[in-house]
Amino acid sequence: MISTHAARLWLLASVFYAPWSLAQNQCAEQARSRYEEIFCEVKAKGAGGSLPRLEDFRRNDARVQALLLRRPAAKLGIKLPQPKKPAKPKRVAAKPTAPAKSATGEKKTSTTAPKQVASPRRPERKREPADASLAATCRLQRTVIVCGKTRYELALNRQNSELAKGVLSEQNQMGLKPYRGKPGDRGALVQHLSGSYRRYIEKMLEIGLGGATMSFTKFFYTHETLSQQGEDFAARFETMFSFLKKDKAGMSIKAKYNDRLPEEIKQCNPLTDRLIVCAAGEDNWVYMKSSHR
Repeated sequence: MISTHAARLWLLASVFYAPWSLAQNQCAEQARSRYEEIFCEVKAKGAGGSLPRLEDFRRNDARVQALLLRRPAAKLGIKLPQPKKPAKPKRVAAKPTAPAKSATGEKKTSTTAPKQVASPRRPERKREPADASLAATCRLQRTVIVCGKTRYELALNRQNSELAKGVLSEQNQMGLKPYRGKPGDRGALVQHLSGSYRRYIEKMLEIGLGGATMSFTKFFYTHETLSQQGEDFAARFETMFSFLKKDKAGMSIKAKYNDRLPEEIKQCNPLTDRLIVCAAGEDNWVYMKSSHR
């Protein structure tokens, strides 16, 4: 089982801290599941200071919701139901290689989900030539990717004793730059966010959280969602990074949160000359160039 400390770090890597803005009676009325009911109860009893807003909490699957609630619920003696084991994701997003002509023509994608799943692949289209090259020249061997004589090893979470001095200090910032291009210029936005994503991954590795990163697709649509809400994407990530550093400074974590691994090299993209990132469903994996052969 994942420790409560590790669960908090994992969740911080994918949701954002925010002030509680709903009154308790409003929260209870909006609860759609048992986990959301417990969420509201924890908030009402004053034990959910580190929990995000209900809207952010709802974006996560039941397994992650249970991880978030475990510690505050335990303090209050509230028993959490066991989350159902999720079905193994079948990367629906990897299949729609042709432009979406009609949502109704997609197999198993006639609900609102296809639009959310198919669209996110658009920002990654610019990397398709690299993908083809990667698939032709590299082999995925579970925790290792071999490209000729070069090996890339799966990045795990690291203990604080393994980190460079000062990386958990306030002075170390993520430093993402705000997008200054035209709102409707999607190409320019993708280019900007690609650079921001590289820095995000490198900073997560720097503080020892290589096993708790989000995919580029989620990164891209988090920017889109926050922009639509009039919020500062770069500032929110800086806040997230600050919380991550503070939490990690005072706790130990597991090297990884589950045993899942990418299934095929087609799920992977080169990020820099020393990093390859693979993604499937809610999972994201970072592989780093090995310093030894």
